[in-house]
Amino acid sequence: MGRAVFFDLDGTLINSVLDVHLCLSEVMEKAGRERLSVEQVTHLVGGGARIMTEKALTMTGGVNSSQEVEEMVADFLALYAADPVRLTKPFPGAIDLLDRLRDQGLTLAICTNKPRAT
Repeated sequence: MGRAVFFDLDGTLINSVLDVHLCLSEVMEKAGRERLSVEQVTHLVGGGARIMTEKALTMTGGVNSSQEVEEMVADFLALYAADPVRLTKPFPGAIDLLDRLRDQGLTLAICTNKPRAT
């Protein structure tokens, strides 16, 4: 492989926090928890759905059980998988940057912890 550039996806090339917030809010409401603000959710993302959900539960009254966490993570992932890009947009200039790098002959790659069906 020649020269390559690797990018993180969320928070680097795309702003997906609004979709994450939307799905997490629905899961939290279903569990009788308060909704977190977009700003709060922004600080929770990055470690994956399980960590985000545990932190959200901690912020809204605490974690009752590991089963509660697992059920909420499953619900979140199902909601997110059903429509992951309702509000997600590339950051300004991201597409142009990728085009310029590709035109320079660089190999481009994405690294992400987004779930995928296997």
